[in-house]
Amino acid sequence: MQDETLKKERQFHDAWASTIDIDGIRVNDYFEACTAPENRFIVQQMGDITGKRLLDLGCGAGENSVYFAKKGANCVAADYSQGMVEVALKLAEKNGVQIDGCTVNAMALDFPDNSFDIVYASNLLHHLPEPEKAIREMHRVLKPGGKACFWDPMKHNPVINVYRRMATEVRDGG
Repeated sequence: MQDETLKKERQFHDAWASTIDIDGIRVNDYFEACTAPENRFIVQQMGDITGKRLLDLGCGAGENSVYFAKKGANCVAADYSQGMVEVALKLAEKNGVQIDGCTVNAMALDFPDNSFDIVYASNLLHHLPEPEKAIREMHRVLKPGGKACFWDPMKHNPVINVYRRMATEVRDGG
């Protein structure tokens, strides 16, 4: 069951990645626009990220990774979808910043213990068959005193549920 779920997620996100036009991505809007209160809050909690090693877990198209790199972080863009990692790397190049990219399973990270100062994940946990494993992995790869910052759409949120009913063509069911 878990392998089938992960395979479905990878196929969906690889297909989506092939349609992304990076010229249309406005990186700063993901953190600074009035429609991004969750990320504005998270950035406040992170504090100064200059020189920090940051894992963007479930990086998607890389908007977050690029934003963090622009703010001075040493960012690793990691996703289960190789297609999304490739888009993130192209977006970084377009924005004149350097990030590292890798394909990973969030429930079994291929990083040593205590590797990162910050782990950031947006819209990740609801895609995973065992999100608890991902949270344990985040904790494992964080340095002592490090921060895990993540947010996810909750199924009891009425606004998210309206979106889910309307956006059936662009969603993977998660």
